[in-house]
Amino acid sequence: MNKNDETAYAWSIIMQKIRSLRDEKHTLEGIGNIMGVRKGTVSRWLLDNENRVGGENTTFGDMLRYANALNIPLDALTKDAFFTTSPATTQRTPPQPAVENPDNIISFTAPEWMIDALSQQAELLEISSQSLIKVWLADKLNTLNRQ
Repeated sequence: MNKNDETAYAWSIIMQKIRSLRDEKHTLEGIGNIMGVRKGTVSRWLLDNENRVGGENTTFGDMLRYANALNIPLDALTKDAFFTTSPATTQRTPPQPAVENPDNIISFTAPEWMIDALSQQAELLEISSQSLIKVWLADKLNTLNRQ
């Protein structure tokens, strides 16, 4: 599955939940409050999605935030085994053990406040800090590649 297919699939899962909330008679404003967006954004998503478009400009980082707000498990956003979940954590399933390929390891130092903030964000999303860094880096690189 290519990157665009993965993003479209993740977006379709989020839209299923949004449509489900509308079917349960939640208002656009109520859904927006849950997701941290304006009701006009939710309305546009629903209208765009009727035509099977929309979401292509939504970053994967935002999709993770929306999924978390909608109580969608991270493993539901992918068709493959990218994430494995347990009741306590969600972790990236590596394609190979890191020991076999040490050239892919990056180490850096950061101020304590930054590490604390990173840990808090990872905890909110129920993923490891390492997975969060990978998602944020991928998101930033994808944004730069689109420019």
